[in-house]
Amino acid sequence: MTATSEKLPDSDTYYMGIAIAVREKANCTGNRVGAVAVLENRVISTGYNVQHHAAVFRLLEGTPPSEAAADRLSSRVDPLRC
Repeated sequence: MTATSEKLPDSDTYYMGIAIAVREKANCTGNRVGAVAVLENRVISTGYNVQHHAAVFRLLEGTPPSEAAADRLSSRVDPLRC
């Protein structure tokens, strides 16, 4: 079969295939999500969800990076929230 005789997927199927491939990078323990931003039939960006490490939450809250702080945050952060 030559390249010209193969049936190409429609745009929705093509971009959904990219989103499915991108979600393989997601490390969330809940729903793994991949996304594709398309403008004028061109991919302009891709993305996926990640589960943030406790250190990120410590920095955002301004708490010192200690074991006790990490334990307090871990109990408040839902691991399936991502």
